[in-house]
Amino acid sequence: MKKSSVFSAFILSTALLMPAIAIAADAHSTPIEKLISEIADKPDQHHAIASYYQEKIVEAKEDLAMHTKMRNAYQMGHAKNQDAMAGMRKHCDKLISNAESNIKEYEALAAEHEAIAMKKP
Repeated sequence: MKKSSVFSAFILSTALLMPAIAIAADAHSTPIEKLISEIADKPDQHHAIASYYQEKIVEAKEDLAMHTKMRNAYQMGHAKNQDAMAGMRKHCDKLISNAESNIKEYEALAAEHEAIAMKKP
């Protein structure tokens, strides 16, 4: 068998196995989606979902802090590079805005699930 045929067979078999690997990994890495898809109806399920969103708030705040620091670093950069840094600051501004928006949405989702959990018997 030629080397190119062996290589082609390897690539083909790898490509055929990738969807199965991705599906298997997805089944273990998305518990919140599973919980939501089962339509949470118990208070502890809603508390769990609210807790998930609280974790997302922490992550979004970390992203916000990182991009704010990066924007400040680009602002304080060497004077001769300010034109080049303007694009970088614009990029950071957009990521900062996205993080702020995400925080608000996660806070709202967490509050809604906590409220539902409190109403359930």
